[in-house]
Amino acid sequence: MPIRHAGTGETTTTSYNAAALRILLRAGFEEAPDPAEAPGELARTEPVSGLATPPRSR
Repeated sequence: MPIRHAGTGETTTTSYNAAALRILLRAGFEEAPDPAEAPGELARTEPVSGLATPPRSR
């Protein structure tokens, strides 16, 4: 079950045992929808085209 931190929006799909999951839910995480069931939730960034330009050396 994926979980998401209510304050930061951080989402994790790591599997936790029942005790760890209870601790995380008390620490501000909440159950999140399964990414496989909600593909629209995954891509919230604009597509990027082209290569990134390397920083210039001085």
